[in-house]
Amino acid sequence: MLEYIAQHFQNLYYTTLYGGVVLFLMLEHLLPRIHHNEIFYVRWFNNILLSAIGFYFSWLVTAYTADYLYSVQSFTPSFILTTINSYFISAFALLFVAMELTSYIQHRVFHHYKLLWKLHTVHHSDTEIDATTSHRHHPIEVALATVILTSLYLLLQSPPEAFVCYFMLRLVVSIFSHSNVRVPEKLDRVLRWVIITPDFHRLHHASDRKYTDSNFGTITPWLDHLFGTATKIPYASQDNLETGLGYFRAPKDSRLDNLLLLPWRKAK
Repeated sequence: MLEYIAQHFQNLYYTTLYGGVVLFLMLEHLLPRIHHNEIFYVRWFNNILLSAIGFYFSWLVTAYTADYLYSVQSFTPSFILTTINSYFISAFALLFVAMELTSYIQHRVFHHYKLLWKLHTVHHSDTEIDATTSHRHHPIEVALATVILTSLYLLLQSPPEAFVCYFMLRLVVSIFSHSNVRVPEKLDRVLRWVIITPDFHRLHHASDRKYTDSNFGTITPWLDHLFGTATKIPYASQDNLETGLGYFRAPKDSRLDNLLLLPWRKAK
């Protein structure tokens, strides 16, 4: 089963990506957390187009990064890595911890440095958070993240099955955590100790910067709790939470051409 998934990773990834977005958009319609006011079809269309460009960049960068690293590094397996990677569970656990820690640090760096933040504002400029927001990233940000994570995977020499399972899990949780699905308060209180829930991550998309610079986790909130970046507000307060940025809030700002140029535009 794991071997089959690894062999058909690309097809499964895109099927899960776009199928997952469609599934959660349907769930959002049935169980909305926040009732959006804007005409969402245009925003959906532009977000999905941007994600398609980003994933094209991702596959190109993955190939070039792998070719380059293999040309300069022999990748002779160390005794420790060989021992760990000989068992799927231990290989997956190592990859999971390494990827989560790297993604957490990378996310904080993108918030801290002005140039990188300008790229990341494309993701945060969405004023109505839903499943399509999960892949609303500038292609240059996608390329940079891909170089980092691909390099880490190759250096760890993890088996393909572990890599595939991690990224499939990451994809599903990302779509779920950005979705506008109402999770009952009691269930959310339990789930947010294990995975990133929509209410936990929506706070990261608040226009108030003190909340924007919190809740950085990708799959789990553990690193946010460990490093003191986890925040929360009362459950009912999420209904009135303003998301997006304090600028770039006009519908035209979510048009594809403006999203691609947004890092170089001046906020008004």
